Amino acid sequence: MPDKDRWKFDWEFAMMGRMFVPLSSMHFDASESISDRIRRFTSKDEADFKLGDRYELVLKNVDANSTGHYRCINRHGRNVISNMYFLEVSNMKKIVALNGTIGVEKLPSVPLKPGKVEKMKLKYGLKASDWSKCSYCSSDRGEQTRHIKCYIQPSTNIASQKLQYRYLSLYDKIPCTSSLVPLEVRKKLKEIGNDQIFLETRPCFEECTGAEEINRIVNKSQDLGDIRTLDYLPGGEFVFGNLVLSNDPQVLSCQKLLDLNAGVHWYSLKNGPIQHTNIDELYGERAYFDEDTNLVFRQFTMEDDDEVVESDQHHQVIEVVRIFVKFSAFIFIFALVMRAALLLLLLFATSSLCFKILVSVPKFGYSHMKTMGKLADILVESGHDVTFLMPVDVPIPQNGTELAKVVLVPPTDEVSQIMETSMKSGAVANLWTHSANSKQGIMWSTDMIGAVSYHNTKNMINNKALVQQMRDEKFDIGITELFDFSGLAFFEVISLKNVIGAHTTSVFEGTLMATGAPILPSFVPGSQTFTDDSGSILSRLNNLYMTYWSYEFQNKIQGFAQKALDEHYGKAKSPKIWNLVKDITWFFVNSDPIFDFPKPLPPNIIEIAGISVSKIHPLDKEWDEILNKRSKNVLVCFGSIASPTTMPASVKKSIVDTFAA
Repeated sequence: MPDKDRWKFDWEFAMMGRMFVPLSSMHFDASESISDRIRRFTSKDEADFKLGDRYELVLKNVDANSTGHYRCINRHGRNVISNMYFLEVSNMKKIVALNGTIGVEKLPSVPLKPGKVEKMKLKYGLKASDWSKCSYCSSDRGEQTRHIKCYIQPSTNIASQKLQYRYLSLYDKIPCTSSLVPLEVRKKLKEIGNDQIFLETRPCFEECTGAEEINRIVNKSQDLGDIRTLDYLPGGEFVFGNLVLSNDPQVLSCQKLLDLNAGVHWYSLKNGPIQHTNIDELYGERAYFDEDTNLVFRQFTMEDDDEVVESDQHHQVIEVVRIFVKFSAFIFIFALVMRAALLLLLLFATSSLCFKILVSVPKFGYSHMKTMGKLADILVESGHDVTFLMPVDVPIPQNGTELAKVVLVPPTDEVSQIMETSMKSGAVANLWTHSANSKQGIMWSTDMIGAVSYHNTKNMINNKALVQQMRDEKFDIGITELFDFSGLAFFEVISLKNVIGAHTTSVFEGTLMATGAPILPSFVPGSQTFTDDSGSILSRLNNLYMTYWSYEFQNKIQGFAQKALDEHYGKAKSPKIWNLVKDITWFFVNSDPIFDFPKPLPPNIIEIAGISVSKIHPLDKEWDEILNKRSKNVLVCFGSIASPTTMPASVKKSIVDTFAA
């Protein structure tokens, strides 16, 4: 081609609420193009996705993390988007079966309610698909299906729509259960039953107009566009598919034309035709058809070793999934992973399942308390029984939570003395003079925080009444901040093993190391420092040095909690703090992927910034009068740790001079 960049497209993916990230890198330069082709050939069975010969994106083994936008884009001087899709992956649908009658077109009465959400300028109502074509051609009985479900769309034109909901106008209509629908609206629609999908089935009879068995030549397009014949398949011979484990879930589907409600016929070589009328008899509650005629297995058993054929007799799309069901020791690992994922899903879903959850955070910094408290309140609102355990370091009036049960652990004399000294003349009093981009600026508080952590840990794990009380509660889940580590140590002593880690700041380097996540000081600033973002070699070397001290900040504090555990169990038998962190499955981090520095994070580290932002309320009279005296105001806040009473005169003068300017 005269224009060598014309066809240089790559695939990108964006999870809900995140920026697009590249999935493929075929066209960065010639050497990467070749290596990428070799990689996708040698690892095609292990990768989560692959690229076809026409550069289509083939996703394999999708799960909830695959939900999001996918686009094919040419960034080589163009920024041209060829295609963009939104993929929704759901783990369960409420399918309600209805029996239809031949020749009756009238919609059945279903409990789906139309309505409006006035404040968001949205409307919702039910809509039925067209009847599918008959699934089977012969003198035997076939089936036709149509589905009836709730859809939502804007009730006004895009110019009149609120800014935060204008994205909904990108879509013709959206199912009411979609994650594109605002959460509060989804909850409302679920409460009134609009999350149900009604699947109506009626018998049909259709004569065959062509050969029932089709001889097919399987061709493959090469990268340069030429066609090569791979195989000749006589009628009745098919392509084979998946290996599954006993108790595995699986969605069986074949490649069908998009937006075409074709007639699909399922056939088991062991059981014969699989239809809506006999699927319960064949598989019980383990399998069902969804509204797209996919065959959904909630779980397989050893009896399901079989070949299952799906045939679209109108378009000659025939595919066989050969199901080899095998029992394996890996099923135990699979069950553990599924349990952890399900646990996280259920935590924040309004559900009849109620977990007993213990959240631990010291009463030290108000921002830490507020973030963890808001997390606890959300869990309470979701129907869970939450206890908020707080070793008291500083006598802050608030507890951070409004809904959870609070258990305060009074400070020891040692903790009170450490905090009083630090506030008057120690680390806290002197923080005004530390440079934020120096070793001293990072490590100024570690001895103080570490000593407090040591005494808090000892105070809690040696308090037999508290330990027994918490054991007797039989908590399902523990959530603790990986900052002072007293909560994690206490969880170990009361044998609470299902732990979720949290950071009320950005994620720390020690946590990243323990979880195997990458630490990249070449372009990601250390968690306790900053960089000038120039990318120069000196800037990167300095950031490498500061990243080490950022790690030491967390590591030194955990050493104090480790000392308390060693004294409790004996050093030889004591569990290691970092090993406990490695065993944690999920982590909540108070950072925002849009405003934070871009960095790769594994999917079990979940960014929740903004969770503690309060709803806006009118100011009280005093503050309203103060701020109305001028047309513009600047509010200066030093947080709950730094005290203006210890601020040096030079710092005070610099602030006044700034205002004067």
